[in-house]
Amino acid sequence: MPSAESFDRAGSKTSETLLACCHINLDDKAQFGSSWLAISTVALYSGKGRPSTTQHLIDECKSHAQHCWPLQKDLHLTLTNRPTIGQIELRAGQEVLKCWKFSAGITPDVERLIDSFETARDDLFVSNKLPLKPNSNSDSPYPNASKKIATGPFAALVRVLSFAGPYWRGVAIGTVLALATT
Repeated sequence: MPSAESFDRAGSKTSETLLACCHINLDDKAQFGSSWLAISTVALYSGKGRPSTTQHLIDECKSHAQHCWPLQKDLHLTLTNRPTIGQIELRAGQEVLKCWKFSAGITPDVERLIDSFETARDDLFVSNKLPLKPNSNSDSPYPNASKKIATGPFAALVRVLSFAGPYWRGVAIGTVLALATT
């Protein structure tokens, strides 16, 4: 069973690359707090506080990490979205190892983190490929910086509907009626 390993026992690997880092803005009781998650090509890291501005470097990330879960075949990150609060669970099979809560406003960052986690895990265990290499022609030091959030009225409507959760039908009908009457 995978477990969180104390950071001081996690050895530094030169081939390790940071793929994504995300600030988590709620604590376990869904009150405002500050912690972060980061995924590299070999492990998932977590820590307290706000990630530093230089956290795009893996050594900087590892020096601030309080927990490290090496990637394993049976590790999964699951995302649960509610209208205002989302939740990420780190699972090993059916067992929940750790849970993080966040406000709905950072859902795109969390989705990028989970996508990076799945890609890194699949590259290590499913396809037997070499670990991911950073994009060398990118000018930005931040991973996934090229991904942009769509803007405009339709994109805003889609974001509202995604946060509406189980009430999406009512929100959609109300929106259509509001548009029809204007």
